[in-house]
Amino acid sequence: MPWQVLLALMAVCYVWGWDDVAGSLALCWGGLARVGEVLAAKRRNLVVPADVGLEALPGPKQVFLSVLEPKTRFKAARHQCLKIDQPQLVEAIIFAFGRLGPEASLWPRSGSALRLRFKKLLAAVGLPIGAVEGVRDFDLASLRAGGATWLMNVTESPDLVRRRGRWITNKVMEIYVQEVSAMMYLPRLEQGQRENLFAWTNSFQSALEFAQWSSSLHLSPSLRHVLLQHGVCNA
Repeated sequence: MPWQVLLALMAVCYVWGWDDVAGSLALCWGGLARVGEVLAAKRRNLVVPADVGLEALPGPKQVFLSVLEPKTRFKAARHQCLKIDQPQLVEAIIFAFGRLGPEASLWPRSGSALRLRFKKLLAAVGLPIGAVEGVRDFDLASLRAGGATWLMNVTESPDLVRRRGRWITNKVMEIYVQEVSAMMYLPRLEQGQRENLFAWTNSFQSALEFAQWSSSLHLSPSLRHVLLQHGVCNA
């Protein structure tokens, strides 16, 4: 999943009031997390800058997630940790989960509920089932692969990507890193699809700021779409 698609989906989340969905997508894509790891996580497993007194300090911020019962626990380290350091995704994760109580689940609903919302988000940005002929549709597993592919393109460091993704070998990692497929996906969309997708992508930051503003006023997330329909934006 290219980063443009990720940000578009998250922008829709903020308009619809699905902040926890946006945070979950950010964890899976930015932290190269397996979906099940996010579904099983509680707030006490998440470390944000405020938890360690770093929220007011200048410079880049990071978020960490302790993984419960990792899939590779019998072949690699039993205790594993995810790291997210992309600024926009860090901000999204803090906004979604930073104020939860220690025992609160990051995703309090079922996995099927997350999958259903994910499909609705794809349809909203113009990527319904069969959006690109001959190309497999995105699913939740595409988030981890998309994050790994982006990290490989940016760093050109297979060892770093393998460590971040907690893969045992480079051979396993290469199954997830699909550089050519990611590069060719967007050009294969119809022009109208690309324009709609990029409009959502480019609105990500303003959508996040609108969500933060409405949250600061203690407005129900479900009201955001109504507010926007009436032309009410953050001051």
